[in-house]
Amino acid sequence: SGRAIGELPAQLQGSAPRVALKDYGRPISGARALRWTGDADRRLGFVQGSLVFDRARNEASVTNYNVYWRMADGSRGPMLGSIDGAGFREPTCTGTTCPLINGSRTAAGGFRFERGAYAESEEATISIFGPGHVNVLRFDTEEVYDGLKIGSDEVVSGNLAGSVPFVKKFPEGPLNIVWASDESMQGGGWSIEIFDASPTAEFKINATALLGSGFEVVAAYGQNELKSHVAFVRVMDNVPGHASEPMAAVVPTTGRGLAASSSNGGGAAEPAKATAPSKQGKGRLHTGHEESEPWLPRGVTTGNYGRVHWSESVFRREGGSVVRSSFVVQGLAPEVASQPATRAELVRAFATSQTLKDAIVRLVSIAAVGDSEAVQGSVAAKIVFEVEGPSGASTAASDRVESALISLAAGGRATARFDAALGAALGLSPPA
Repeated sequence: SGRAIGELPAQLQGSAPRVALKDYGRPISGARALRWTGDADRRLGFVQGSLVFDRARNEASVTNYNVYWRMADGSRGPMLGSIDGAGFREPTCTGTTCPLINGSRTAAGGFRFERGAYAESEEATISIFGPGHVNVLRFDTEEVYDGLKIGSDEVVSGNLAGSVPFVKKFPEGPLNIVWASDESMQGGGWSIEIFDASPTAEFKINATALLGSGFEVVAAYGQNELKSHVAFVRVMDNVPGHASEPMAAVVPTTGRGLAASSSNGGGAAEPAKATAPSKQGKGRLHTGHEESEPWLPRGVTTGNYGRVHWSESVFRREGGSVVRSSFVVQGLAPEVASQPATRAELVRAFATSQTLKDAIVRLVSIAAVGDSEAVQGSVAAKIVFEVEGPSGASTAASDRVESALISLAAGGRATARFDAALGAALGLSPPA
């Protein structure tokens, strides 16, 4: 306030009114390439490991990344914590010569920029953000007149075959690497690697109860999240003696009939041996939808016996030791099939086959299916699995595994034993 002869001086904690300012913003880009390192906790229903992801291309608008559970129904679950942004900026190139400069990622997480035999009057600026360092791997230019200027350092030029590789460090903050050539002599070009603020981040998860189908990572600026860009990864519960596969999330799609196929493939899932079935109480039944599995050819299965509907064909690629196939269990809801105890019974049922009792069985996915000729309107779960002979088994043993699965798909006594054992263990009603 004031009058003609002056105004009241502003004083901290004084009588002058004041208002706090708060910067409001929202991230421009989010986390990329989210990976789960695998479950290190061997207890059933618990997971422990690390989430690793590529930071946003430009963290100028990212203060932190929030980590959440994603529940089996697709909704967001509890928050596990957050990890701070590091001020990372992915290197960018501007200038007329940029299309001629080859840019790529290195195995160590850096950025490589290379220019081969160049032309006259080239110019380009590579913008980076420190702290970090530049590895000069190859350098052959006209001395003095063609070169790279890294920040405020002197221009690097000439044929440096006897001096490379060498390192140039740069401090925190923005920095430009400027390339220029004149109109006369040229050389063989150059190659550099840039390592600035870490482009990746790791969020460690201590042993915790398995609550959902996986984890979400979302970028935030203060309290404001970039909800349009959410990174997601499924979680695998690795338990010795039990099958291991991503927790099933029901994905709504249109009913398409059953995907009936077997194929060879390696599996990163924790293996489980097939053992004798045990009694399991009856589960609650719910409806669902088929989960997309683009790696499998489409078609309707045959080889149906009782409540289990097997895939029609079983095959193994030449030289392969792992066979992938699938079957549908009529009357079993995918939500129930995804429970650890039920997954264990699905694996144990393979022990009814003399050939498969010592095999390694992995459940790859569990999903719901819509109405089909094979299921005839009943709720059902589709089980995609892999079978591999015992560790160190010969090719002949793998052939026997494949033959056993063909027998199960064809129907007969082996199929009847599998069906009866699984039905008894899960408490399913006998087929009509």
